[in-house]
Amino acid sequence: MDPAILTASVHTTNACISCHADVTTKHPDDNRPLAPVDCARCHGQQGKSYGASVHGMARKMGHEDAATCADCHGSHDILPPTSPASSLHFVRQAQTCGQCHKKEARDVAASAHGKAMATGERDAPTCTDCHSEHKITALKDDSALVISEVCSRCHASVYLDGKYNLPADRVKTYMESYHGLAAQNGSVVVAHCASCHGYHKILPSSDPASTINTNNLVATCGQCHPGANSMFVSGKIHEDIYAAGNQDDLADG
Repeated sequence: MDPAILTASVHTTNACISCHADVTTKHPDDNRPLAPVDCARCHGQQGKSYGASVHGMARKMGHEDAATCADCHGSHDILPPTSPASSLHFVRQAQTCGQCHKKEARDVAASAHGKAMATGERDAPTCTDCHSEHKITALKDDSALVISEVCSRCHASVYLDGKYNLPADRVKTYMESYHGLAAQNGSVVVAHCASCHGYHKILPSSDPASTINTNNLVATCGQCHPGANSMFVSGKIHEDIYAAGNQDDLADG
């Protein structure tokens, strides 16, 4: 281990035995390899959250290839995530997670979020912005209400909607739609944000590859609605019942 690497890290004041607590005066002559470092000795709350994450649960089930603290943060070269050299800096997160999640990393890089991130736009969501930092959740099996809550962190933000000229009512009008009302009434199979927009390769509707591009709507809606046709997909998905009510009032004179 290069001492300069540790000196430049956040653990610069730590001694080796601060982390490698099993080292004794007999080491290395006892011919015993060092045990994995228990980061939770210092980072208790993070360790507890990690234990409840998809990674922590997988390791408890015997999947030794599931990500550990060092797989994400590094070992001797741990840097704060605000450092551009950190493996968890926002522009490098997809690359770090992509060591295990290759397809997802490629999809994020091609998405509207990934392209914004590549330009240095910190407002664009990273892996941990959606999946959390230590108590990482898969999201794919979560309910429509959970998915909507995750997306609403950005897409129900007055500040972000105004800054990037995004529609300000996407979450609200989803909740007022058939899908949203069904979700609020307990449906666990109803379509949510990712069902239509995708999970990682999220693209604007103007992109021919987007799942919500006009030419792709029949296939997208057809995932849940077999036999969907051009007439079926012509209806509104984000339903603004208040605007519709106001239009009815105007029509009535």
